[in-house]
Amino acid sequence: MSDFETALEHKDHMQSGEAHELRQEGFRRQDKRIAERAELTKDEQAETSNLLTALLVTGDTKYAARLQELNERVDLHSSATIEALLENQERLDAIEQRMDHMLSEAYVLPDGRRVFKSEDGVRVEDEFGAVVSASEVDPDSIEDYRPSLETWEAAYEQKQALNDERAELIEYQNKLDQAQTLIDQGGLSADDFDDLDNLMTSDVPDAVRARLPSSDPAFRAAQTPTSNLDDGFDFSDLDLPSQTSRMTFK
Repeated sequence: MSDFETALEHKDHMQSGEAHELRQEGFRRQDKRIAERAELTKDEQAETSNLLTALLVTGDTKYAARLQELNERVDLHSSATIEALLENQERLDAIEQRMDHMLSEAYVLPDGRRVFKSEDGVRVEDEFGAVVSASEVDPDSIEDYRPSLETWEAAYEQKQALNDERAELIEYQNKLDQAQTLIDQGGLSADDFDDLDNLMTSDVPDAVRARLPSSDPAFRAAQTPTSNLDDGFDFSDLDLPSQTSRMTFK
């Protein structure tokens, strides 16, 4: 479970003040993760350098070059994912504050439910999307200055979209962590190369793709969906391990 998942999983069951503190803890955990990752990268770079040197000495220059390329792409995609997660959380905070304000301005039924009237004045629904009958409340009794049902629904849909994006980003972050582990282990097979290529070309969330340079294969794949995922690299003459892929990214 990622830092954001750990810090936010109980957010919906807490009061707004406590949820804010929990989100802040999520940011602190993510900052710590970035710092630890930066420190760990120093050791990984040294290990990768030693591995590449050994491969070059043995004559596996193409394999060494490909391994280095994949390692750099994982770092690039990881940084873009963290940036996307931080922006996503800021946007979630903003929409939740807006929704809290709308709830404070909404018409309140005797049972405590907050309700919203449609702009045409015909339909009334509560904050959970349940239709409220005219016997429960006369639509004309709900003042026009209160937030409309359409405004509430638009904000709710935006929040849902941001939550879906966050889940996609966290999933991709976890896959990148698996990919980095696989690269660090060394001895990648042809299937491993294919899996990593597919992961960082076809399975990239839009929020991450938008933060990648135009030179990245993921960016080019978005412009040309039928592009070659191997980017013209020929593996046929490499002395790759015969093992099948040890890790999948699905």
